[in-house]
Amino acid sequence: MIEQGFTAGKAAQRLVSPDRILVDIVPYGELSTKGKVEWPPNGDIQMSVLGFTEASNAALVVNMPESGLCIKVASPVGITLLKLISWAERDLTNRKKDAVDIAFLANNYYRLPMIETRSFEESIVEMFDYNIQLAGAYCLGLDVIELASTESNFVIDSILGQTHNKHGIEKFKEEANPISASVQSLSEYLDGVLNAFESGLRNK
Repeated sequence: MIEQGFTAGKAAQRLVSPDRILVDIVPYGELSTKGKVEWPPNGDIQMSVLGFTEASNAALVVNMPESGLCIKVASPVGITLLKLISWAERDLTNRKKDAVDIAFLANNYYRLPMIETRSFEESIVEMFDYNIQLAGAYCLGLDVIELASTESNFVIDSILGQTHNKHGIEKFKEEANPISASVQSLSEYLDGVLNAFESGLRNK
């Protein structure tokens, strides 16, 4: 890629295209050790790739008609798993966006036609007084747990099992809800979405 005009970026995994597009290339799977990869030449830079294999297995294939290419794109479930792990592993100053992104996914998962159908067919929507958005958030939690490997589930369990420290579920829900408490109705509604998502995560 360097021969094609790409240049090294600031991060170890990053290249910059001739058009100034950032491209991250991250090895995982058999190239990782205990969920991490070490960057050459000395291995002094490490990066977590926990959840990457699951996200790849659940990726969606998107056809690009103009180029004739078919590319794999992370699914909403795969993205949620990766962001949940990222939230648990990152420091307090850099992780809040992960929580907010998960809240967005949980709040909108019901929009997928198959999730709406499933919510009614499996009577999930009845658990939430026919609130389809809450049912969707619950389904997302269920699907994340189903996708997660044993190692990824260990991280999720560590979040669910700790309620008051910096990595606990209550802290996660606090950071995932960016709506001012002054907008009480919206803030309470998003709390309901996050609670439904948590219920799905706990239903193993």
